[in-house]
Amino acid sequence: MNGVLETSARQTEVLVVEMVSDLICPWCFVAKRRVEKAASLLGKEVEVHWLPFELNADMPVDGLDRRVYRSAKFGSWEQSQRLDAQVAAAGAEVGIAFHHDRMKRTPNTFRGHVLLAAALKQGLETQGNVAERLFRDARLASAFAVAIGARRPRIATITLLQCLVRVRITNS
Repeated sequence: MNGVLETSARQTEVLVVEMVSDLICPWCFVAKRRVEKAASLLGKEVEVHWLPFELNADMPVDGLDRRVYRSAKFGSWEQSQRLDAQVAAAGAEVGIAFHHDRMKRTPNTFRGHVLLAAALKQGLETQGNVAERLFRDARLASAFAVAIGARRPRIATITLLQCLVRVRITNS
């Protein structure tokens, strides 16, 4: 079969989505779930290509106290909590339970994007599994937050690799 026909046939079966996302963005996780639901209604599979974006590119390597950071960013802690409640409601609609109260620091996510790039070397499925686990697994997300906020790169690298290994073992 020639390349044009193969591409045309593939487009009818798979919805390819380029997800420009920061791993700390709860709206990105909600959007992923909404895309999956829409694809399901259309009878299509979804193939997500994760593209890195840092919402807080100037975030210090070890992150910042979440309350201080978000109060400054959104004008007050109360406004930050209202926004958290909005995304939590949107998440609940698509089966996601957010626990914003457990986050004590806003991390720098650069190392997380490095982890997703490393996962992609194992294929799109592995990368998707890593992203999914980082978004939804609170224990893994906590280890991830510690890792990406670690001041010592060696500790961060080891922790991120442990996250990747957990995903591969769990999904094997």
